[in-house]
Amino acid sequence: MLESLRALLKRRGVSLVLAILSISAVVWFSYARVLNLGFTGWDTLALIEWSYDNVSRSASQIFFKPLLPGLPYYRPLSNASYALDFFLWRTDALGYHLTDIFAHWAMCVGLVVMGIQATRRIAVGWLAGLLLALHPAFGTMIANIAYRQDTLVTLAMVWSLIFTNSFLNAQGWRKWILRALAWLAFLFALGFKESGMIALPLVIGLVAYQNRQRLRRAFLETLPFLAITVGYVALHLLVTPRNSVPPTHFAELNFALPFIFFRELAAPNLNPRWLAVMISIPFFTATIFLLARNWQRAPRVWIVLWAAWMLLVLAVYIASDVQEFVERYAYLVAAPLMLLIATAIMITVPTHSQNELRANYFAKLILVGIVIVWLPSAPLWGLPSQWVKREELANAYLIQLDQIVTNLPAATTLDLENVPPKWIWLNNMKSYLDLKWAHKKIRLGKQSEAKKREGSLCCPCSHRL
Repeated sequence: MLESLRALLKRRGVSLVLAILSISAVVWFSYARVLNLGFTGWDTLALIEWSYDNVSRSASQIFFKPLLPGLPYYRPLSNASYALDFFLWRTDALGYHLTDIFAHWAMCVGLVVMGIQATRRIAVGWLAGLLLALHPAFGTMIANIAYRQDTLVTLAMVWSLIFTNSFLNAQGWRKWILRALAWLAFLFALGFKESGMIALPLVIGLVAYQNRQRLRRAFLETLPFLAITVGYVALHLLVTPRNSVPPTHFAELNFALPFIFFRELAAPNLNPRWLAVMISIPFFTATIFLLARNWQRAPRVWIVLWAAWMLLVLAVYIASDVQEFVERYAYLVAAPLMLLIATAIMITVPTHSQNELRANYFAKLILVGIVIVWLPSAPLWGLPSQWVKREELANAYLIQLDQIVTNLPAATTLDLENVPPKWIWLNNMKSYLDLKWAHKKIRLGKQSEAKKREGSLCCPCSHRL
């Protein structure tokens, strides 16, 4: 398989270069305007301050602190990325946005590589990367600095599978280099966000399939991934507060979440909802029909792997406090979904009758037609101006408030409940002020103190991360 893949790349090297260049052009033309934005995202400044403060005291501190104080999340490499950006860019938001756009670009390129690995067709990988780059649901997500952990964990998962598949089909010293890269990418996936643990059963499944006649070798190949996971879980339990657990509001309605996510991914930003449902049903029906009808020639192990990826992510959401469509959570679902859609569109299998040929063409026409409907609202044409204004104002006012607090004496009473309307995202401000100015013992106003006693503001960051 590896030799045939090398032969393909040697034969179609120019096509591969053109595919990556076109994907790069789409990504950078879509998001270049983001570089002109200021700080965006809830808790962005708190994440930067916390990460920088820990690293400035000791580089190792970043690995022995939770995501933010009091939270049950352990994402040391995400925090390290904020700290590195601060050292390089200080309070210039351009550098932070540059990091996020680069991560999204590397993610799209990863889909190109994975599509080629699975189907040995450059067109499949190119289309998958293009669909992710243009999908309307992720415009504001990539521009949101606080959401980078979701991009990074998906990126690391994709490349861990790419390198795993590569070393399983390599020989000699190349095998050990690729093996080390697979371990490193898997470690990064866990370090960026807890969702990275989903990569473990996927890697085990891929290794088991490739070594299905050599079970002992398959077991030995999975041991390093298991060891990394055990080490990460041990650190997670050690670092995060013992009495702090992720919030859960599970209800029977959570079982509808997969349908909500699939509806939004198939018909993004489309209202009314009944119309989105009417579009998403033929969209997924056509995808499933094409993959099932042409199953014998399709990359079956990869299709199963991508489907398992989506189902594992959605199962986690069903069991957690996710109760609606959230764009940054959808990014992890969208990566394998775009590969499935691209494979369904590009699959070419000889048919034995005119009716089969017509059915294949009709199903592909449905998919292509719906994808074209995405284009008018793609991030290529810009981001929602209302979202941009809100995000920039919230963080700009927080920076302004921070400058005011700098000159306030210790133990100053700060009433965040009665500020002018422009001071939005009060909880976000409280998170940052509690974090940076805790040593000044800044107290809140009476209304906030009452809420704190009631428990609604019991931790620095009371919302989902």
